Amino acid sequence: MAAGNPQRGPAEALRSHLTVDSGILEAQKELSRQDNEIVEALCADGRMSFEALGRRVGVSEATARRRSEWLLANNQVHLRVVIEPAAFGLAVEALLWIRAAPQHVEQLGKSLAELPMVRYAAAIAGDYQVIADVTVGDMSALYRFITASEWAQYASGVDVSILLDAQKRGGRFMRAPS
Repeated sequence: MAAGNPQRGPAEALRSHLTVDSGILEAQKELSRQDNEIVEALCADGRMSFEALGRRVGVSEATARRRSEWLLANNQVHLRVVIEPAAFGLAVEALLWIRAAPQHVEQLGKSLAELPMVRYAAAIAGDYQVIADVTVGDMSALYRFITASEWAQYASGVDVSILLDAQKRGGRFMRAPS
């Protein structure tokens, strides 16, 4: 990857031909002891160099690279990067609890899913029909997102919960600030 290339944005820097999901659900292949050790090492530190990975697992740097690329290319492992939205200037995170008539839920969800500031959206049961996790730059942007976005025409009501502090992201506890 050309991480130092100033022409590539942060999202583009994370893309790789090795991580393209084919969309085909395949049975997990039987992994060797070596492959399992590589996976465990990468789970502990996903930024580990191939040289360090090879030393930890007891193989050459070239083997560590080749096996890691095979694991990725064959959908045996998946990369997931957890990034604090504030690191990208998105200081406000909110959960939107959205009410909608049944005939509008699907279109509302599709409209939300197309927007880059929506981290997560799902249809739910109960008093609300859709929940969405949204990140924006400031409170004014959140107001505009709720009142002036295309999806809002399908909503009959929106309750907002502002996230003050995330203790967990991506299933992992966040590090305490130093």
